[in-house]
Amino acid sequence: MKLTFAGMLIAFCLLLCCVFGFLFSTTGGNTAYAYSSSTKYKLDLTATGTSGIYIYVSGATGSGTVSDGAAFNFAPNRVDVVLTKKTELGRYTYTRYVKDFALTGPVTYSSADKQKNSSKSSEKTVTYTLPTLTNGSYTLTMTTGQDYSGMIGDASTKVTFNFIVDKNRPTISGASVSTTGKYTNKAFTVTASDLLSGIDKLYWKAPTASIYSSTTAISKTISAGSANGRYTFYAVDKAGNQSSYYYVYYDNVVPTGTIKETSGTLSSGSYTNKAFSYSATDSGSGINYLQYKKPGSSTWTSYTSGTTIPATSTNGWYYFRAYDNAGNVSAESSVCLDTAVPTGTVYKETTSVSSGSSVKGAYIKFVATDSLSGVANCYVKAPGETSYKSYTSNSPLTTEGVYHFYIVDRAGNQSSTYSIALDNTAPTGMVYGGTTEKPSGSIVNSSYIKFIGSDNASGVSAMYVKKPGSSSFISYTSGTQFTADGKYEFYCVDGAGNQSQTYNITLDRTKPVGTVYGGTQSMSSGVKNRCGICKIYSNRRIERSFQVLCQKTGQ
Repeated sequence: MKLTFAGMLIAFCLLLCCVFGFLFSTTGGNTAYAYSSSTKYKLDLTATGTSGIYIYVSGATGSGTVSDGAAFNFAPNRVDVVLTKKTELGRYTYTRYVKDFALTGPVTYSSADKQKNSSKSSEKTVTYTLPTLTNGSYTLTMTTGQDYSGMIGDASTKVTFNFIVDKNRPTISGASVSTTGKYTNKAFTVTASDLLSGIDKLYWKAPTASIYSSTTAISKTISAGSANGRYTFYAVDKAGNQSSYYYVYYDNVVPTGTIKETSGTLSSGSYTNKAFSYSATDSGSGINYLQYKKPGSSTWTSYTSGTTIPATSTNGWYYFRAYDNAGNVSAESSVCLDTAVPTGTVYKETTSVSSGSSVKGAYIKFVATDSLSGVANCYVKAPGETSYKSYTSNSPLTTEGVYHFYIVDRAGNQSSTYSIALDNTAPTGMVYGGTTEKPSGSIVNSSYIKFIGSDNASGVSAMYVKKPGSSSFISYTSGTQFTADGKYEFYCVDGAGNQSQTYNITLDRTKPVGTVYGGTQSMSSGVKNRCGICKIYSNRRIERSFQVLCQKTGQ
């Protein structure tokens, strides 16, 4: 068969077209995503002898285009190759065909048959039904072309199309699918991963945001100091699969603890003598656990919020702290339990004495002590006062009289009352003839005598008497009556050791006896005396009348 020059030129052009068609048949390169199983996709390539090659799921009604490297989140089950109708060029014809269809990947399929379109009036669709495809990367190959009835002019295209079946959702690390599963108080990074099609975008929404932001990077870092609250993340892979929602709660605010007793809230560092408890609040991630440390211990142990620590517990400092779910720890709260009463010491000048003592000296003072919570206030009731006033411990007091003291410590414990009498004044006494007060030195003929001592400061602590005919003093009880005649002497001593002066009184209830003398001659009462001299003698001071008639004087 002879070829004309024109025929040879046409054949050469067709050959060039075939070559270039083969070179540029695998156009594309941009990986698409979010394809739908309800869409019939045309491969974005040029194949000799075809009007299009389609990949889809049987029954799809929509239409679209798909590029080489596409990732599907469904498994295509059909490929259609549409062969163009048979054409003539002069007395020669072109017959379109497809052959050597093959699918390689996790699931394979092949058909070597050469399918032709011999119709001059219509296109022919050659259908390849694919087996059920599992996840993985696939390569679709086939040869399409045209047979030329002349000497030269045959042309073909080796078609290659890569795609991925990826029905798995991407995952995210560094976050939790639970809203309460991940807390942090530091900068954090979440990372999306997808083993097949790869991550297309990673989305996140901040606690204060109303919409999601996105990045094409596979990870996102939230820096320290960002807004507190719950961050939400999700990822979409290149097949259009969306991950679950993931969460991280960022919280860099420490919890707040509170100590309470029956009378109300105690500030940290306070003192109490009552039962108390501890609780904590957290405005962000919430309280995870509480701890406390007992007096004398260096170990933190678990504590249940609101548990009462009774007043009978060990005295000393209790420390509390709270941890939130993000790992923030509260400031330590402390309270000192002190149920022991404070104590005090009274002093005569610089020498300690027992409470209730009476002393004489330049001054007295009171020193308050508390070994745990410490002295909060000290009070004194001074001589002659009816109420207590504030007193500075260890301050000297010089006014004579009885002083009363007490102490209150910082936990509210009150001491017992302490007393001391400062007395530099001697006590006084009073002698009585019967019920009548008499001056010291008096002589009385009452039915009895007695002595009463008094002291306005320390009080009379002892009294003494020396009875008639005795050379020494003996103890005497105030107000005791004596009826025997004679001279009595008394004195008293006060609580401070001051001694009174000595008091005396004479009791004389015996009548006196008198003798009448005429000159030197004693005479009977009522006898006339002629001597001119009369004398009366009495052996008592108590008066008694005598009658003597003096003849010389007539008296």
